[in-house]
Parts: sequence; structure tokens; C-alpha cells
Amino acid sequence: MATSYSRLITNHTFMISIPEASALNGVTTLNGSPDIVLIADSTLGAVWRANVATGDYSIAIESPLFTNTSTSGRGINGVHTVGEMLYFTNSAQESFGRVPVTGDGSAAGEVELLGTPPASYDDFAIDQGGNAWIATHPNSLTEWTSEGTSSNITGNAESIEMIQPTAVNFGRGSTQEESTLYMTTYGGQIIAINV
Repeated sequence: MATSYSRLITNHTFMISIPEASALNGVTTLNGSPDIVLIADSTLGAVWRANVATGDYSIAIESPLFTNTSTSGRGINGVHTVGEMLYFTNSAQESFGRVPVTGDGSAAGEVELLGTPPASYDDFAIDQGGNAWIATHPNSLTEWTSEGTSSNITGNAESIEMIQPTAVNFGRGSTQEESTLYMTTYGGQIIAINV
């Protein structure tokens, strides 16, 4: 089945068809290369490189740490670049990791696991201090500090304050907004958390 990815970036809409893709999921821009995006493929266990100016695409990185190891889950899910690092979550492997990348999105080193807690991670955001805030199933938010420790910030398996969180992002435009984390959930919620 052909998969397309369409996204608005800097007021330009592009559409790239990637027929070989299986389940495109998270997407991130590549620092220093404004025309290149990296896209997680949750089923293939790979990261695609796509050039939004030319429409060219190819697999940039493959790793066993990206694969889907369950029959009902997703493999690599959220992806974000910070500096020369690509951070990722893998929902099926319940892991959070990173890999150094080059200017074209290829791996510049080994894929590294930062943690494997017993939790299914979805999308995430990284704050200015280098801490990752991860939407965590079934009903919580996990913080991974830049020192490599994790903690459950709010919610738990029985929580109804956040029902199956899926994505998080920091606000923009003011100091207060930049310290406010917005979360969407399968339960139809939009939650604002001051961090």
C-alpha cells in the first residue's frame, strides 16, 4: 500500500509519496538542512529521509532498536532532532533512545538506548534544558532528564486525568508558553501542564 506524507512547513505545502513505506508516524526536521525531514516508519523499523524541495526519499537509518516486536503495537514512533542527535521512542520495545546523525540524516554512530522502563512510549517533546517529556501509555507523562533519570510526572494506569496520551509539544511565543507543555490524548483531551 502506498503511503503519502503531507505537512505544512514554513508556509509551503509539500506532498511526497513513499510507496515502499508501511506505517509513517513521527516526523522531524533535520537541523542545518531545511529541505530534509526524517520520518519514522513504525512497521518497517526504519527512518526515512525525504527532501521536501526535490521529492527524493530513501531510508536513512535502520536498526533492530526501531523494530516492532509485538503483533499489536508500533515500533519506532516519535522522532525529534536536537543538535546532531535524533531522539526516538519505540512503543513496542518500550524504549527511548538516540542516534547521532549527519547533515543528510544518515547515522553518524551507534543507536543508543537511554532507557527501557516498563511503559509504552508515544510521542515526546524536548525542552531547552535537554529533558524529554514523553506521552506514556496507558495514562501518564514521563520525564527523562538530561542526566538520564526518569520519573512519572503525573497520571498512572488508573488515572482519568489523561486518557491514553499520544503527543506533547511546548507552547511558543512567550516565556510562559515555552514552559507550558500541551498534550493530546485518545480520550479527546487537550491538557496544559506547567513544567
